[in-house]
Formats: sequence, structure tokens, C-alpha cells
Amino acid sequence: MTETELLVGLAAIFVLGVGAQWVAARLRVPSILLLLVLGFIAGPVTGIVRPDEMFGDVFFSIVPLAVGVILFEGGATLELSDVTGHGSVVRRLITWGVLVVWGLASLAGVWILGLDTGLAILLGAVITVSGPTVVGPLLRAVKPSRRVRTILNWEGILIDPVGAILAVIVFDLLIEGGGSLDEGITGLLATIGAGSVVGLAGAALIVLLLKNYLIPDRLQPATMLMFVLAAFAISDLLRAESGLLAVTLMGMALANQKFAPVDRIVEFKEVLRDLLIGALFIMLAARLEIEEITSVGWREVAFLGVLVLVARPLAVFLSTLGADLELRERLFMSWVAPRGIVAAAVASVFAIELEEAGIEGASRLIPLVFFVIVGTVALYSLTAKLVGRALGVVETAPAGLVIIGANPVTRQLAATLAGLDVPISMVASNYSELTKARLEGLDAYRASVLVDEAEDDENLVLVATPNDEFNALATINSIESRGRSRVFQLAPSIGSDQVAQRLRGRTIGSSTFSFIEASEQMLDGGSFKATPMTEQFGFAAYRAQHGDRATPLFVVQRGEIVGAFTDERTPTVTAGQTIVALIEGGHSDVATVDHEEIRKTLEESRPHEQRDQEVP
Repeated sequence: MTETELLVGLAAIFVLGVGAQWVAARLRVPSILLLLVLGFIAGPVTGIVRPDEMFGDVFFSIVPLAVGVILFEGGATLELSDVTGHGSVVRRLITWGVLVVWGLASLAGVWILGLDTGLAILLGAVITVSGPTVVGPLLRAVKPSRRVRTILNWEGILIDPVGAILAVIVFDLLIEGGGSLDEGITGLLATIGAGSVVGLAGAALIVLLLKNYLIPDRLQPATMLMFVLAAFAISDLLRAESGLLAVTLMGMALANQKFAPVDRIVEFKEVLRDLLIGALFIMLAARLEIEEITSVGWREVAFLGVLVLVARPLAVFLSTLGADLELRERLFMSWVAPRGIVAAAVASVFAIELEEAGIEGASRLIPLVFFVIVGTVALYSLTAKLVGRALGVVETAPAGLVIIGANPVTRQLAATLAGLDVPISMVASNYSELTKARLEGLDAYRASVLVDEAEDDENLVLVATPNDEFNALATINSIESRGRSRVFQLAPSIGSDQVAQRLRGRTIGSSTFSFIEASEQMLDGGSFKATPMTEQFGFAAYRAQHGDRATPLFVVQRGEIVGAFTDERTPTVTAGQTIVALIEGGHSDVATVDHEEIRKTLEESRPHEQRDQEVP
């Protein structure tokens, strides 16, 4: 391979890996299927990516290290309090459910695929893994009911390390057992012991360093990666294949300890995880041969049918016995079990060593696992939403708007949007404002802006309080959980050019439409008004009629916000849609606002310098 070919191949791995995830995120579909297709095209079809030639024997060291980082990320998300809070169903799914799938998959591997018993048991263990990298995007695309979504989401997170550990144990028994139960058990205990000691010791050392402020903040993410790689390598030196267990336990221990905050040190996991997942899938798919894909026959299809139609439903129904779940919810849960990155990567690592150990049929492990991954991801991605709708477990309500601040300005805006059937919820800490909002029939509750929000919450956020500093804090927190594209705020009163971009969401209305500006317009008789667009009265006519007197904010259609006017973008408005705007000197479609309350909040919102100048 020439230097140019190597350069092109390396660039293609990351371009395709990240690009596929980007496109999948835009389409709201699981990225794994697209990654596999692009990897196969880049590998055996075009020959652009040839991992074996590019990396040689080093490739077989890169894969387990990357899997180790991904498993650490999975372990770092496992807080035991969350598991307890979601009840016995999740615990049963990751224990009894895993055993059911493992057992049936192993039997099917022997009876249908004709595999050796040991290899069939290993295959069954590997494909018990689903994972948040495939379950999360699927749930965000389908949007099942909250109860179902919670159970499936946590199952996907927890089953990753559980299935990986199970696969490591079975692999250890298969390789080290040598036909002797005593030797197999000894090898198993050695693996668990080495992984546990190294993983827990690594977590304890990290906590000790953090507690004593011995790691600079800027080096914490890099230091965490250093510890993950070191723990994996040390554990594997002590006992082969124990590194996966070590990093998983280290992540779990860090997530559940209370001695030192670890949020910052696992920040790297998301960026690095996405890079590794993309690169791994592109490389692993590129290693497949066309013959391995074309050799798929009725046996493989029948094996997949057992997993989808027998193993998964039986695991779900056994795990939900006595649970407060409806039949339709159990049926939908039975139709969501895609396999993901850990299954593919672990199978690739194991297959290499199984072939070297002379295990019969070991070369079939990778194509079988990839067939299961592609088959389950394609099947569930294409049908889960249809099944969910047919069963009535998909949330059909449109995405709404969460307004942070229940002052007179936001309450009138909320009432106007609610009148268009847009789901509205208001968040505030002022009891007086909360009471007034509830008396006006608005959905308002008290909450802290510092509480982490759900990433799969599709609602938009509007931050609009009199306090610019509070707005910046609320905006930062909302951006971290939802992304900047879904977070809006009124322009800072001190001028947007003086506020760092990272402290701001998307400025609604215009760069000068601040809380002070909105309040003063309402004191002068302005009000929020909803204006329907028709073929005869379109946006151009609307602008001609109102001119600068109107500050459009949102575009609504069938109870959903479909566009927003910001300081950087004007949405396309068509007939059948409704514009919600603050219009100077207009007449409110809702109850008359309390001008005295507006004056009070307006005074509180003015910068201190202006207040001092106004004191006689």
C-alpha cells in the first residue's frame, strides 16, 4: 500500500464514520446501518479502506482498546440509583432476559447453524448485547410512551457491559477450559479477579487524585483516557481478556461513588465514543469479504427469526411478569432489540484468537454477528414506528415549548401559543409568578435550571427572565442537554455583542429584542397576537401591513412550532401556518396584562448602572 493510499484510507475512515452519524442524526435513524453499508462499500467493493493492509497486526490491538473505551463509557452511565428507580423490569431484562436470549440463541446456533457447541454458546453470549448507540437513536425516532422509553433506554445502557462481560466469561471458558471444567472455572475466576482488582483500584486512584485537586481541570479528560487505556493494558497483562471487565467496572465505580465529582472527566467520552464507533464500524465492515455476505442462506435467516420472533418476546414477557405494563407495551418492547457496536467489536476480537487457537468454525463468527446486526437494525429501524403506532404506544403529541420564566411577558406569549394548541410548560422559581400562571390556566412548575434535562426531550426551550445572568446559566444547561438548535432566548439587555457566544442560545425575534424591549412595548399597549397566513394574505402582505411594528417570534402549524424568527434566520412561511408576534399598540387576544407587574419586573431587569442613573 502506497503512502497516498494509506492517507486516503485513513481520511476515509473518519470522514465516513463521522459523516454517517451526522446524516443519521439529521434523519433521526440509527447510524449503525449506514455505517455498515458505507464500510462495506469502502472495503470489499471499492478497496479504499483495507484495514489489514493499513494497520497490519496493530489492527488487532486497536480494536480491543477502542472497545475498552466504549465499554468504559457504558459503565460510566450506570448509576445504581437509577436502576432501582426504574423497578424490577429492567433488572429482570438484564439478568433473566439475557439468559433466555443466550440460551435460545445458543440452541439455535447448534440446531440451525450447525455450529460447534462451544462456538454456539459464545455466539449466543455476544449477540445478547444491544447498546445505547443503536437503541437511543431508535427510541428518539419512534418516540414511544415515557414508561416504555425509560425501560428500553436503561436496558440498552445496562445490557452493554453485562453482555460483554458474559461474552468474556464464555470466551475464557472456551479458550482456557480445554475441556476441563476445573480449568475453565479457574480461568473464569482469574479473569474476574484481575479485572475487578485493576478496575476498582483504577477508580479509587482517580477519585483520590480528584479529591485532592491533583489533576488540573484542563487535563482531566485526557487524564481519564490515560487511566482507561492503562487499566485495560495492565489488566490484560495480568490476565488475557480481563481488560474489558476492568474498564467496565472502573466506569461503574466512578459513576456511583460520592467522594469526588466526575462529570468533567468523562466529558471526552461522547466525542471520543462517536469517533471510535464510526471508525470501528467502518473498519470492521471493510474487513468483510463479498463471499461472506453472499453466502447468507436460509439457515442464517431462520436463526435471525428465532432471535426476533421467539427469544426476544419470551425474554420480555418473562421479565415483565407481574409488572404494571399493558399487553401493547410488552408487545412493543418485544420488537426493539437491535444489536450494536460492542457485539461487532467483541466478535472481531474473539474470532481472531479463536482461529489462532484452532477452534472449528471460528471464521463464521464475524459474518454471523454482522448479519444479526444488519438484520436487527434494518428490521427494527424500518418497522418499529409502524408497530408502535399500530399498538398505540407512540407519542403522537407534537413537540412543545418549555418557557423558563413565568413573568407577564412570557405568560401572555404562553397563552397565545396555547391557544394554537401548542403544548406549553413554564418553569420558574418565583412562587408569585407560578401562582399567577396557574391561575391563568397555564402549565407551570417550580424547577432548578441546574437539573440535567433529558437529551431525548424534543421540546424547544425559550429562556426569558428579567435576569441576564440567570438566562445565561439556564441557556448553557439547556444547550448541553438539547443542543443549541432547540434553545432560544431573548436578547441580553446589556447588548448581545457584549455577551460571549457560548453563553447564548438562538436569539429570538432580533438582536435587540430583549426583555426590556418586550416589556416596554407591552406597557405601550403592545401584545402578542396570532395571525393565520392564507393564499390571499401571505407573509409579504403581513410585513407590508405591520412593518417594524411587529416582531415575529414563532411559526405554528397544527399545534406544533415549525419555525422561529431569530437574529440570523427568517423561516419560510406558507399558507395554513400562523405567525405569533409581539405587535406594538395591538389588542391582546388574551386577558389584559398587569401593567404594574410589568413595571416591577422591568425595573428588576435593568442593569445596575441604569438604575443608579435613574435615582433622583
